[in-house]
Amino acid sequence: MRRILKEPLFHFLLLGGLIFFMASFVYNKDRKAEHTIVISNEKIGNIIRLYTVTAGAPPTKKQLDAMIDDYIKEEIFYRESLKMKLDKDDEIIRRRLSQKMEFLQSDLSIVGTPSQKQLEDFYLSHPGNFRDSAIVSFTHIYFSSDKNGSEEAQRRALMLKAKLINSSKTRAPELGDPFSLQFDYTGQNKLDIVQLFGQKPIEDSLFESPLKQWIGPVESGYGWHLIRIYERKPASIPDFENVMDKVRDEYIATMKDSLNKVAFEKLKRRYTIQRDYLN
Repeated sequence: MRRILKEPLFHFLLLGGLIFFMASFVYNKDRKAEHTIVISNEKIGNIIRLYTVTAGAPPTKKQLDAMIDDYIKEEIFYRESLKMKLDKDDEIIRRRLSQKMEFLQSDLSIVGTPSQKQLEDFYLSHPGNFRDSAIVSFTHIYFSSDKNGSEEAQRRALMLKAKLINSSKTRAPELGDPFSLQFDYTGQNKLDIVQLFGQKPIEDSLFESPLKQWIGPVESGYGWHLIRIYERKPASIPDFENVMDKVRDEYIATMKDSLNKVAFEKLKRRYTIQRDYLN
């Protein structure tokens, strides 16, 4: 017996058996953890908080039980999908993880409270960020292209314009066709016009044509129009005091973006970028 205990082969077999036992123990422990889903009080609290924020009131027991079941289902499918490596080479998952990392990095970029001098300097160096839009007030006469085509609508508008030039009428929507929107507009900026009439020549005409005379016919997304502009206010930059809050928001957003770029460049230096497509 002593002779057997001294044999190297016995030691090898004993050590091998011990390694096998330990490996089996660790494997079974990991496998058990892999197939165990823990619904902790913290998780329940998160589910309740998220529902309360969304719905405005805590969930009932039935609703909570249903949400817990949904979480269990989602977690099971998630783990099984990882086992099948469904997350590999998936463009949507790749983009989503990239966005989460970008958001995490953005949250870590903290901008200190700017001083009055910093805000004033930012305001003076970025005037275009605070410029008011030009606005226009006008009336129009509408000519539909649906009846007899675009050319006929344009012809009718030209005939009416010739009559209006020699008249004192400053508003005459009744001389055209019915229109689904308004005939009179006050204080409209370029975005308003595009949303109302589409990106058509009418936008340029409203912000470039002479005031207080009949202009047109000009085309919109609806058809043709004769327009008369009452008032137009050019774009301007408000005084610093009137836009201080906006300046502060713009400053913080700009500084945060700058910090995010620096942080990204720091991350980028950890990687070697091999551009094979340039060869």
